[in-house]
Amino acid sequence: MVHRGFFVVLGLLLQVLVFISSSAATDETCGNSEGECSVSKDELESLQGLNALPARIAVISGQVPDLKMCGMWCREDAIKDDPSTPCRMDAGIMPCEGDFYCTTTCKLWDHLILSDPRNGFDTTTQTSGPVFSCPMFKRFDGFVTLKTAEVCDTSCLLPEIRPNRYPAPTGLGLMCDKGTCFPAISSREASHVKLECPCNWFGSDCDNDWIPIQSVQHTGIYGGTTSTADSSALTATTITVSKDDWPAIMAQHQPGGVIRIVQRDDNGRVQEQPYAVAAASADKGTIEILTAPPDTTLDPVPRAVAERIRAMRTLNNPPDNLYINPSIAGFFNSQWQFLMSVLQQQQNNIEHVILISTGAGLSGSLSVLEHILPAGESLIRSVHLYHGVRTLAELPHQRILHKLATQHSQFEMTLVESKPTTGVQAHVDNTPLEIQQAVVRGSRGRFRLLENATLPQKVYVQHVLESDWTNGNLPGVSLETAVFVTCGRLALLEDSKNMLQGIFCTGEADNYDCHTKVGQHFFTNI
Repeated sequence: MVHRGFFVVLGLLLQVLVFISSSAATDETCGNSEGECSVSKDELESLQGLNALPARIAVISGQVPDLKMCGMWCREDAIKDDPSTPCRMDAGIMPCEGDFYCTTTCKLWDHLILSDPRNGFDTTTQTSGPVFSCPMFKRFDGFVTLKTAEVCDTSCLLPEIRPNRYPAPTGLGLMCDKGTCFPAISSREASHVKLECPCNWFGSDCDNDWIPIQSVQHTGIYGGTTSTADSSALTATTITVSKDDWPAIMAQHQPGGVIRIVQRDDNGRVQEQPYAVAAASADKGTIEILTAPPDTTLDPVPRAVAERIRAMRTLNNPPDNLYINPSIAGFFNSQWQFLMSVLQQQQNNIEHVILISTGAGLSGSLSVLEHILPAGESLIRSVHLYHGVRTLAELPHQRILHKLATQHSQFEMTLVESKPTTGVQAHVDNTPLEIQQAVVRGSRGRFRLLENATLPQKVYVQHVLESDWTNGNLPGVSLETAVFVTCGRLALLEDSKNMLQGIFCTGEADNYDCHTKVGQHFFTNI
């Protein structure tokens, strides 16, 4: 008997296809008798056996009781009858972990292992290494022979995309070229595994969508010293491109959308840094981002662009070898549904949006505010931003926040200082009233927690949110009526989700269902 939890998992996994499709609306197969686009690339690849998700779902739901190990039989028998036939990876050839990630299709096994001449099998069907389509790359469907690739060292990956959160493609984590921090799949001529271009996605080195940057201007430095390279400073940076190119960057943008700034190293390999878009202006051709200090424990490759951007002096001339990619992705929940699509559904009870961010994560919160506040209460009754900073002096975009608070009555802020320099009373005279009031709310919550603590503790923004809810300071907010959008470092994402599960699921008879519902109402962009 299959546990009912499996069927919940099936529903969630099926949403992955929706997420990928909505992130790449142009990935269609055209050319039917009417010359129209009729089948998405994801759907077509499912039929061709090049999409592992249906096979994995079939296995974990108990529909394939006798799963055979992948082998030459896949080419000889299964591909002819049904290329999507599930099989279990041969761990001696491709190490893997867990029933879900160890499942693939006969077609993928043939395409990626049997037909790769480096693996020593019969190569009559293929004389060079395998080719990945862009949808395959986005789905993390591809596993690469260990003769040329390996699971990426953790120093190559941001904490948010390490194996505990992103175990794809084989359950062990993302794959890199051996001995490097570069993705194992590349569009370069010298690559052992070729990526088909165009492909605008994280880790892709396709340059079809690259737009030259015209200027870089640091418009604000918050904390640290006056140097943008200071290890502790949060920096507001404005990227300018041609006004003709700007629409292409923002065409698919939505709350939480991310642009990638890229450069080539001396060997022609691509280094990238993703940034959430804080604001953008078509009239000026500008895109505003916030940059935090890069993690110096990372390998130099994944932090090279971030360090270059932060070390730049304001540059009014086009920088050499620096490009921007169009905005992709956005805030999504555990069902891979985007925030705006959920809020715009006619049949939902969502009345409140709670934003939780820290540091440079304010970029993502601002993008939500810019999208939903202009719609007024016809879309959302209230929006509450909880933002954490070390001190008020390190809060960027105070002018924008002040303007939004004065123009939109349903918007409220709570600013939580983790290292406050003053008490509950209002800050310096030139701080806008709305910002002062937000700091007071955060200070009260912080003091309330410290007074009730039996041991000294650090108080962060997610703790103040929990305290406000417990003390009735968020009237009407419940798991049924609110969504929670989080943007910041991994610790904030994990703590916030655990906090919501503690608030809403403690004492619930069906804890599993409650945790699933939290996942549906909890949004991140990574």
